[in-house]
Amino acid sequence: MYVGPDSMCLLDAASALGARKNVLDLCAGSGIQGLARLAQGNARRVVAVERESRAVRLAQLNAELNSDILCGHYAGANDYQDHTSFDLILANPPFVAVPKEICYESFAAGGADGERVVLDCIMTAALAASIDGVLALVLEVNGDPLAFAERATTIWRDITGFRPRLALLVDDDDKRADAANVATRRTTNNPNLKDVWLNHLLKQNIRTVRNGLLFMCSNHSPFDDVAASVGGTENLILYVPRLWAPPPRNSETRRAVAQALTYLGIQTSTTAV
Repeated sequence: MYVGPDSMCLLDAASALGARKNVLDLCAGSGIQGLARLAQGNARRVVAVERESRAVRLAQLNAELNSDILCGHYAGANDYQDHTSFDLILANPPFVAVPKEICYESFAAGGADGERVVLDCIMTAALAASIDGVLALVLEVNGDPLAFAERATTIWRDITGFRPRLALLVDDDDKRADAANVATRRTTNNPNLKDVWLNHLLKQNIRTVRNGLLFMCSNHSPFDDVAASVGGTENLILYVPRLWAPPPRNSETRRAVAQALTYLGIQTSTTAV
């Protein structure tokens, strides 16, 4: 199972959240996120959930070889059956906006606008998060980051009754994010399909595609919620150079993660659970 820079970014960012007793790993793939939490002593229990049968088998094998991760099939928020409240929800969902003419890898294809599974994970996280629970989700932000943040906020608020706190980190490379350059990268092995990708992105009103890292947590203060309704509280959007760069070249990302967690009022801990 391929472990890409998005997975590595989420691994590193999640380590800043310290110890969390119950962890939910959505779109778990090989189970790497949950296994890392257990190996670091930063989780007591991890539930890894995944839709693709091949990935489920691999996650189960990794769990048997390495630790006690519970594996199951993830089909969507409406099928979420575990009534445990989770202190941390990790997610690396499919996020690529794929044209209908293209047969793309299922672990990466996120529907026409790239948000189908991403928003479903946010919905599931809102249902599953404990009172102090945190969602950390890695994604490509297709289109305007501010607009995406508002969509995510609306989903969480509709489920919990409160506007969440949200921090979104996105890559600051405008040239790389441009839709035409994205289409070129998508078609390295088949340049004839570049126009198919570019036309699809523009049809979806996606003019930029940026690497992203999202943090959300419940906000149980009615005063903050009232302030938000009149424009007194805003989502935090941070533009970060080389957001998905691997360690040790990710110092800017680590600083941005620390800033985001401070903004959200999230307490970190280095104490094992």
